[in-house]
Amino acid sequence: MADLSIVPDKWLSHELQTSSYNLNLGLLLDGNVFDSFRSWRSNNSDQSLFVTARVLTDDLTMVENLVLLGFQVVEVSAVLEKSLRGESLKIKVPNGIEIRENVESDETILRTIAKSSFNKSRFHSDPKISNDVADSIKASWISNYFRGNRGDKLFVSHRSGKPVGFILMISRETIGTIDLIAVDPSEQNIGIA
Repeated sequence: MADLSIVPDKWLSHELQTSSYNLNLGLLLDGNVFDSFRSWRSNNSDQSLFVTARVLTDDLTMVENLVLLGFQVVEVSAVLEKSLRGESLKIKVPNGIEIRENVESDETILRTIAKSSFNKSRFHSDPKISNDVADSIKASWISNYFRGNRGDKLFVSHRSGKPVGFILMISRETIGTIDLIAVDPSEQNIGIA
């Protein structure tokens, strides 16, 4: 039988002001997964819900089945990872831009950058989520780093000491994954990210 879990997402529930869940699908999928989800949904039919599911981009059967359950595709994404085993990262940056680890005083400006830098994220692409709420989610995402709730490293690009972009990383053993990356709209398209 397939492994199905529906995990509450407290942070996203707070941001969206509606009960939010992540539908985690196991590796072996069969019709029981969909029956289980239908049953769970019917038991929660009295409330508005936001449920996300991530599937591999080449698993069209899974996408089709999720669409039949009422899901809609709002984003196709790539996960970028880099082995961190014993090698230094060589990063080419434009003239006048320097990169450093974050400091506490960066939070306000990084929230502003996160809030203003996205217009095609999964939240912005979802017709049921307003752009204002989607912007707020991105700002809250970066604040969660400063609260110790998300990410392991935060690198800040700055020009003359003023932050103009960031990259939030999650590290798992020897793999680094980009969790969130943004550049101030006035500094975009010059090679900062």
